[in-house]
Amino acid sequence: MLVFLVCAKLKFQELVGGVVPVSWQGKMTSPVFQPNDEFQSPPFFSRIGGTATRYYQKLLDDVNPYVSGRWAFSILLTLLYIFRIWFLGGWYIITYALAIYILNLLIGFLSPQVDPDREPSPLPMHKDDEFRPFVRRLPEFKFW
Repeated sequence: MLVFLVCAKLKFQELVGGVVPVSWQGKMTSPVFQPNDEFQSPPFFSRIGGTATRYYQKLLDDVNPYVSGRWAFSILLTLLYIFRIWFLGGWYIITYALAIYILNLLIGFLSPQVDPDREPSPLPMHKDDEFRPFVRRLPEFKFW
């Protein structure tokens, strides 16, 4: 249905003197999709990238409930990286930049979303208000 609407719109633009993409000129003889028309699939790398993105997102969704396992795995990877740097030497500038990035994430994780000096008190003023003493600027999953 969508292909029919796109073809009909382009045919109408062609009839009234509108611009038709150069790659489509000569291929459209009627606004109806013919079974023998060429269907252009997305490029190879675009398909591979989309598939990899979906698998990565599914992995993140599956791992999300296991907080202690995620942090244990992260600590293990960090220790392996530290041992690698210690024994092989080098990569100090990269490690320094990585430490600054992790420190920036930690500060975002520990700081509140709303600045208490600039915003009014988070204490409830009405009966139906909810008391939210601390809302993080960076959620735990994004910090991980």
